[in-house]
Amino acid sequence: MSLSSEKALEILSRFSRLVSATGAPENEMLPLLANAAVDLLDAGGAAVVEVLESGAARVVAVRDVPEALVGLAVELDTIGPELGERLMRAAAGRFVPGDTLPLTVPLVSGGDLFGALVMFFEHATQLDTDQLRLAQGLVDLAATGIGQAVRNARLSRTLTELQASREVLARTEKLRALGQMAAGVSHDLKNVLSPLFLLVQLLKRKPKDPAIIETAALQIEQVVRRGVQTVERLRAFSRQAPEETQPADLNLLVVEAIDLSRPRLLRVGAPIDLHVALGEPPTVALQPSELVTSVLNLIVNAVEAMPDGGKITVRTGVGERTAQAGDSDDDDLAPTGWVAVEDDGPGIPPELERRIFEPFFTTKGDEGTGLGLALVYAFVQRHGGAIQVDTELARGTRFTLSFPAVRHGTSSVRPLGLQEWTNGRGKL
Repeated sequence: MSLSSEKALEILSRFSRLVSATGAPENEMLPLLANAAVDLLDAGGAAVVEVLESGAARVVAVRDVPEALVGLAVELDTIGPELGERLMRAAAGRFVPGDTLPLTVPLVSGGDLFGALVMFFEHATQLDTDQLRLAQGLVDLAATGIGQAVRNARLSRTLTELQASREVLARTEKLRALGQMAAGVSHDLKNVLSPLFLLVQLLKRKPKDPAIIETAALQIEQVVRRGVQTVERLRAFSRQAPEETQPADLNLLVVEAIDLSRPRLLRVGAPIDLHVALGEPPTVALQPSELVTSVLNLIVNAVEAMPDGGKITVRTGVGERTAQAGDSDDDDLAPTGWVAVEDDGPGIPPELERRIFEPFFTTKGDEGTGLGLALVYAFVQRHGGAIQVDTELARGTRFTLSFPAVRHGTSSVRPLGLQEWTNGRGKL
C-alpha cells in the first residue's frame, strides 16, 4: 500500500498529538505506538518491548496478538530480527513463520535504547518505502517522548533528593547554630554568675550586718536576673522567636556590667586599674542583657590579655551615624550611642586581628572557648550597630560598639569624669 505525503503527514500529526496529550508518556505512549502500527500502518499485529532502567527488557504492550505476550522477558542483544521471530513463535500460531517476516524497529533517542516496536503482517504483505519511513517516524516520535519522560523522571528524582538533602542540611545547620548558641550562653552565663561566689562569701563573713546583707541581696538579685535573661536567649533562639529590643540607657547598662566585673577583677593576681568615663550617649534600641554581657566579655578579655596587670578604661559617648545605602540627601541622620573598652596591654598581632571574630577561634588553648568576641560581634550586627577595633602592638587595644539612636535624648545616669577603681593590689 502506497501512502501519499499528505496522508503520511496526517498520520504523523495525529500520533504527535496523541503523544503530546498523554500525561504519563512512559506508561501510555507504548500502547499508543502498538495501536498506531495496526491502525495507521495496516500491520496484522504489533508488540512493543520496553528497556527498563535496570537494563532488563520485557513486552509491555500488544495489539491483535495474544495478551500472554505482555510481561515476556527478552534479552537486549536479541532486539533486531531475532526478537521478531521469537515473539512470532510465542504468538502461538497467530502468524505463520515463513509467510512473512516481522519488522523490528528500535526505539532510540539521544543515543539511548528505550525498546523496540515489532510489527507482524499476515501473508506476504510488505511495507513500501513510504510506509517504512512513516513507521520510523512514529517510532522516533515515541522514542523522543519516552526519552523526555525518562529525563523528566530522573530530574524529578534529583530534585526530590536535593530537597531532602537541603532539609537535612538545614536541620544540621540549625543544630550546629544551636550548639554554638548553647556554648555562647554557657560562656556568658559563667561571666554573669561569677560574682555570686564572692557575694556568698561576703554574706558568710558578715552574716549579721544589715547593710551588707541588703547590698548583697540586691546584687544577687541583679546577677540572677541577668543569668535568667541569658538562658532565655537560648530558648528564644530554639523557637526562632524574633529579637526583642527595648529603649536602653547605655550608661546604666555599662555601670551594671562594671559591677558584675569587679568580683572577677578581685580574683586576678596582678594589679588592674579600672577607669570609667561616662559621656552623654543617646537612647538606643537593643536587648539590655546582651549589652551587659558584651561589655563584660570585653572587660574579661582585656584582663586576660594583661597577665601582669594594666589599665582598662570603659567609656560611653555620642557619635554621628554614617550615611547608609538608601538614605536620601534630606534624611536627618540620627546620632549613635557608643561604648568603648580599651586596655594598655600587648595589642593584637595583624595575622590574628583578621580572625578574632571567628567562632571558636582562640589563642588561649584549652582555657578559651573562642566565643566571647564572636558573640559580641553577632549581637552588634543583629541590632544594626557597628564594631570597630583599634589595636597596636605593645600599646593596647580598643573595642568600640556603636548603635543608632532611637530618639533624641541622653542617659539618665549623669556623665562622669574619669573615675578610677583598682582591684586591691594597690589601693582600693
